[in-house]
Amino acid sequence: MKNRILKLYMQFYVNSNRYVLPARDIVAIVPVVSLHEVPQAPVYVVGILNYHGESVPVIDIRALMTGKRSDNHLSTRIAIVRFDGINAAQRLIGVLAEKLTEVMRIDESQFKPSGVTNDNARYLGDVVTDNRGILQRLKVSELLPKAAQKMLFG
Repeated sequence: MKNRILKLYMQFYVNSNRYVLPARDIVAIVPVVSLHEVPQAPVYVVGILNYHGESVPVIDIRALMTGKRSDNHLSTRIAIVRFDGINAAQRLIGVLAEKLTEVMRIDESQFKPSGVTNDNARYLGDVVTDNRGILQRLKVSELLPKAAQKMLFG
């Protein structure tokens, strides 16, 4: 029998599509709070969150993927994640996502290439199929385009 390596992921939705963030990258899940706006920012940069005294830029994953901001449901949350930005400096960013409520254990060997490469969405990773359909893993290290990293992190 093949050794299974189960890892934890947090599932969320963008429209009807399911995605997962590796739990190892998540520091905390927090409710949607009032954010400090960033003038002239791209639509997916929704603001800055004060997280234990640290300024954390928050991106809306739905807006990043589709150009349309997330709806504010009770299940809409902000995942505070570790992000390896430019100059290899690790920072925290917030990822605003809808239906960010389910923790999943997924066998790493079940992830397979999606068959689609998109240089404009390098954050899209491998996929796995379960009884509800396809789940796509996001690469946290690729979430922010370089221009947004420069704007947010200097």
